[in-house]
Amino acid sequence: MRFGELERIVSGVSQKMLSQQLHEMEADGLLIKTAYAEVPPRVDYQLTERGHSLFPVLEQMHGWAMDQLDVEES
Repeated sequence: MRFGELERIVSGVSQKMLSQQLHEMEADGLLIKTAYAEVPPRVDYQLTERGHSLFPVLEQMHGWAMDQLDVEES
């Protein structure tokens, strides 16, 4: 995905914070950043296998959070 696409998906995030998080994820080996020498500049981000391996954990966390919300609403 391109930076602008990510910015639209993650609503409410500042460009600075998104850029910092992407940089940290790249440093942690969770994504690959590919910069193209074009005008205007283009940068693509892609999850690595390590990044994809987080999906089951995130799904579990999401399920837990939804269960907790249901408990609090009762």
